[in-house]
Amino acid sequence: MIKVKDILDGAKQFASAGLSLKAGATQTLYGLDLSPTAKTVAEAKKRVTTAMDKAEVKTNIEKGIFSSYSEKNSDKDLSLALVGSTFVSTVGNDKLKPTLEMTVKQCLTMVKTVYSNLERPKAHVHGYGLAGTSLKAFVKPIRDAGLGFKRQTVSRLLSEVSSQYVTACGLKVEPDTSNPAIVKSIKTSVKTISTKLEALKDIETLKIINSIPSKYLS
Repeated sequence: MIKVKDILDGAKQFASAGLSLKAGATQTLYGLDLSPTAKTVAEAKKRVTTAMDKAEVKTNIEKGIFSSYSEKNSDKDLSLALVGSTFVSTVGNDKLKPTLEMTVKQCLTMVKTVYSNLERPKAHVHGYGLAGTSLKAFVKPIRDAGLGFKRQTVSRLLSEVSSQYVTACGLKVEPDTSNPAIVKSIKTSVKTISTKLEALKDIETLKIINSIPSKYLS
């Protein structure tokens, strides 16, 4: 039986990174409640992929990741004031009193039908009217960044849970030393370094990274 709380807590712990990566994956695997009876590595990986693709599991993994991301990015919570038919930020403006406050988590979990219709003032799925367009301008960058983080985290979580399950089944993955596999590994490493350099806004080093042969770039 799937253990929802362990899946949610494990995903959150994994998304928080640091020393909790493996522990978070372990708790997620425990929550999936898979018997360690796979006969091959391929079968083991398929079991994990299938289990993590279930709607209930995906929902709770997302909740855990969003919870972690929101806590780490609480400085991006929105504090908006409605001026006419436009939302403006009240940050740094003591003269404006917020009429709408939204946490990062609320931005990420906004119902898709609401978000996609914010620019339609007459849409029946929200009550923001003409102000919906300006609200979307604030919400969009938060959602884009958070959803990107979720995709990366889910991919890494799937990899780590699969690895732990393969080990639990008493199986061993033989390293792929083929040229395509090595190139793929290099591309992954380069992408990780580039992402961190972008966060640091180290433009000069990024130029150097981007000057290497294109076959090593994602």
